[in-house]
Amino acid sequence: MDWNSLLNIFLISIAIYMLYTVLNKYFLSKLSINKWIVLGLAVLFLVAGMAVPAITDNLLLQYLPTTIFVFFFLWFADLAGLGGKRPSDQKKQVIKPKAKPNRAKYADKEFFESTKKKKK
Repeated sequence: MDWNSLLNIFLISIAIYMLYTVLNKYFLSKLSINKWIVLGLAVLFLVAGMAVPAITDNLLLQYLPTTIFVFFFLWFADLAGLGGKRPSDQKKQVIKPKAKPNRAKYADKEFFESTKKKKK
């Protein structure tokens, strides 16, 4: 493997990631699709990527199925939650007990009445 091929793979990887990030932000996050369908498509393009070099010598056609595989695998990883926890924008709700003003009002009277009965 020479430096030219390595540079091509590196540039294609950066382009795939940038394309995936933009599409995920504006399009893919709005789609509701089963993650296993996405993984199945990724595996299909992985197998196609292994078969294409036997068919053609065109370098672009050899990289295309692998590029699509990486794209679908990134989408599967995002759907499966393999990237870790996302920061939630929702604030955590704190459950506070409801104020009961009548308890405080009558608590002193009950306390004093109970102490008066004990003294007699």
